[in-house]
Amino acid sequence: MTSPALYQQAIRSGGVAISYTVDALFDGSPVAGATDLRPVAGSIVDTAKPGVRRTLTCTFAPQPGLYDLLAPAGVLLRATANVRLTHRDTVTIPMGVFDVDRQSISDGGGGVTLTAPDKWRRIQRARFIQPYPSEKGNTVTGQITLLIKGALGMGEPVITRTTNMTRVGAMTWEQDRDKAILELAESIGCWVYFDRDGVATIADLPRSIRAADWIVDASANGVLLSAERSRSRENTSNVVVVSSSASEGEKFPPQIVWDDDPSSPTYAGTDPIMNPSSAGPFGLVPYYFDTPILTTVEAARRAGRTILSRTRGLASQVSLGQVPNPAVDAMDALDVLPPRERYDTPRVLERHVADTVTHPLALDSPQNIEGRSTRTEDIEAGLTV
Repeated sequence: MTSPALYQQAIRSGGVAISYTVDALFDGSPVAGATDLRPVAGSIVDTAKPGVRRTLTCTFAPQPGLYDLLAPAGVLLRATANVRLTHRDTVTIPMGVFDVDRQSISDGGGGVTLTAPDKWRRIQRARFIQPYPSEKGNTVTGQITLLIKGALGMGEPVITRTTNMTRVGAMTWEQDRDKAILELAESIGCWVYFDRDGVATIADLPRSIRAADWIVDASANGVLLSAERSRSRENTSNVVVVSSSASEGEKFPPQIVWDDDPSSPTYAGTDPIMNPSSAGPFGLVPYYFDTPILTTVEAARRAGRTILSRTRGLASQVSLGQVPNPAVDAMDALDVLPPRERYDTPRVLERHVADTVTHPLALDSPQNIEGRSTRTEDIEAGLTV
């Protein structure tokens, strides 16, 4: 087993060889004649957006019968990256489990091309036939688990990586199962996704600056190939108003959370209600969050702080091209160090969170990463009850 530190060192040295394999599964078993497939083109796109997290697009060389073996009727594809280190064993990295959604073939010797989102697509398709009530008093994470198992079967594993114990009130969903799950997750500052092994996961959204998972730089042994950077105040808020919209009446008075750090470029002052003129040059930009799910002041405050930590601070975006690294995930923290603008000017280190990572299946293509700056550190914001 190769240690993470050794892998990070190897991937930066360039002394590795990367290849990808895909295995088809049906009802949990390998599909004969459709294992150890080698894509000749395509990509795996990993995104931090809610819903489908990973999408596989790939083309396989012509092979008799392959088109029918991969028909989109319950077939899953398990993708794996194989990283061979110099003078060391091969490291295998799971890249996701995908549900075949679209399929095409070019007659006359053309290959088979597939588009396969991850297993979230099955949740999207499993809409409610009739109105579905919540299990009042259950935890939000427990309710999410029931909704996932209702789509994929009671034996489907679900990993919970949050200690949040907020409980759900009386609710009824009409049609969209996936929308219900996303609304529940948003209410407690979590995201729900299928991990690289195809296992449903409920996890806290990153809220604070943390140690970088990877270094992307233009040094002599760096991996940076190209970079474009920008800054914007769009989608930035410094006040969050959390309100209850429960069908049986408001569960708590509106909770107001604001950026009360005087050193912050989005400082909202000492009190945006009683003393709005104390706000900094950014002014007051509120974000409104109405929820029928939360039932207590404490839960509403927690949700407000989570939202604020993601929306305060001026945002910086980056678009990177780097040497391919199959282990990079959306939501990973990256330390980006661009080349010097001039020989006598210092380089400025920026920390970003990867929003979208495109893993190229073709061996001669760079890896593209779309990222955003992390907001300033997690705060204990001002609160009005």
